[in-house]
Amino acid sequence: MDQDQASRPEKIGTAVKLLYITLGIGVLRSIMEASMHAQMASPALVMFITFFVLGIMWLFIYMIGKGRNWARIAFLALFIIGIPFSVLPLLQSLAANPISGLLGIGQTVIQIIAIVFLFQKPSSDWFKAMKMKSISDWKPLTAEDPRLENKQKSRIIFSSWKTTITWIVTGLFVLMFIGLCSYQTKHPTPTTNNEINQTMNADFFDVSGKVIYPTTNNEINQTMNESLTEVSAFDLAREYEQNTVAADKKFMGKRFRVTGTVVDINTDFLGNPYLVLSGGVNQFSNPQFEFDKKLVNRIANLRKGEQVVLVCEGKGDIAKTPMSDSCIFSQ
Repeated sequence: MDQDQASRPEKIGTAVKLLYITLGIGVLRSIMEASMHAQMASPALVMFITFFVLGIMWLFIYMIGKGRNWARIAFLALFIIGIPFSVLPLLQSLAANPISGLLGIGQTVIQIIAIVFLFQKPSSDWFKAMKMKSISDWKPLTAEDPRLENKQKSRIIFSSWKTTITWIVTGLFVLMFIGLCSYQTKHPTPTTNNEINQTMNADFFDVSGKVIYPTTNNEINQTMNESLTEVSAFDLAREYEQNTVAADKKFMGKRFRVTGTVVDINTDFLGNPYLVLSGGVNQFSNPQFEFDKKLVNRIANLRKGEQVVLVCEGKGDIAKTPMSDSCIFSQ
């Protein structure tokens, strides 16, 4: 095997090193976006799936370095399939966390360079040679052949790898399905006309997004006049820019009333609508405020430049960008 590695083209070695670098970038980005994961329905599941996928990528990279042609082809196929699903999250990451977004772009560029190296003619010739060597090594052995025991072990190991990979891929799809079911359970969709009308006409939601229907004038006044910290989007952004620790102590996990001008209306990759209000030191640090999907029709009627008053719960920041969710319209 040492001779095989010695004959390996230099660009394959470079490609493997580049892919390991992208793996490290993936781990770093997952850590940087941990606070974003905390806003999801099942953050622990999201993180588990993330590192599960990174583990599969490590396996493919390792096997590519060993000259396994199937790993090279599988990596290319996964990269191509993943492109349509990665564009929107990458753009959202770029807006919410510019550093992580730029790392994501760099990660993609490095992967493309590595793939080009892996599929150049000298590399392809080496992979073919490794495949032919593997096939030739599988010729029938006599009972007296001293290699018989090692060959039997190799076949058992190879069979185990195939079984392991099959279970890994199956497990990944099962976990993704569980994550989607968990999200739908926590965010049920109204089905009857009565439920839809009630949902669309509801003005109040609790922290989990469940509709609250005030029944008496006293309840309505109590909700509207709830004692909350008042802040403008501009001041909120400035507080996080100057001292994140102090700002978290004041806003994180607490409900507050915020006023500001709408500069963007968008949805995250789970389909939850959010508003971006003017106030950041630059366009990437403008505060973001997420709503439940039940308010999508109301948000659809908004326009950039409108003034809004919201009641939200603080969720900290991502790279100095204040993040809030469970928002409702205060007026």
